[in-house]
Amino acid sequence: MRISVSGQECVGEDNIDLWANVNLDALIPAHTLFFPDKHQVWVYYATGTSLYPNAKLVLDTRFAHSTRETGVRGGWSSHDGESANARCSCLFSDTIGTAVGRKLKPYIGYSGAAQIWKCDTTDTNDNTNLFQAYIESKSYAPWGLGRRGGMTKEAMLIANPSSGIIVYLRIFVNEGAESPVSKAVLTAISDSESETKVFPLFGESRMAECLSVRFRVGDLTPADVAWSLDGVVIPVSYQGER
Repeated sequence: MRISVSGQECVGEDNIDLWANVNLDALIPAHTLFFPDKHQVWVYYATGTSLYPNAKLVLDTRFAHSTRETGVRGGWSSHDGESANARCSCLFSDTIGTAVGRKLKPYIGYSGAAQIWKCDTTDTNDNTNLFQAYIESKSYAPWGLGRRGGMTKEAMLIANPSSGIIVYLRIFVNEGAESPVSKAVLTAISDSESETKVFPLFGESRMAECLSVRFRVGDLTPADVAWSLDGVVIPVSYQGER
């Protein structure tokens, strides 16, 4: 829940299926912190039979919005992997030493060993552990429910340039079937390599005869790479009734 100008509001509707998996009998069922620099609430929680938190939800308050019917919606993402195995969490100085600075970073007590990890760093792995990062959309039927459609042109990515880095697109058709994975390379294409954005196409991403589509963009497998994406352009077309 949260307290806002609208009073007390539920913030859990988007994750109602995940809340049901919290192990309330765990030694540490959950803990949370607010990271002001990124306007994010981090929630660590134990799932299944785990005695300590092994999953993480992040609410970006800038993307959350109030609704009259179901409370606060939007702004959520989920994290797993090693950095989600946190028995405790807190904010502390980014620089630890005789003199500590006033800039704060999140720290976690790592469950796998007697270690303290600093989060929100420039590292592209979790203390040498690779992880897979991606953005997955909801399902869409832009041509209308019960109608068929597709893409007669390739999808296009808008991103920051990054030499040699590959981002993958996976399309889930009709709530399950997968189209072939396509990829886009983020290398700058000008001779000077001075562009601030690149617009690569996802080769072989055309599709047809779809009732609904869902998109996943990012790493294909756990990888030690970094990328920054702005958007994906999906040129859909109507192809007829079902």
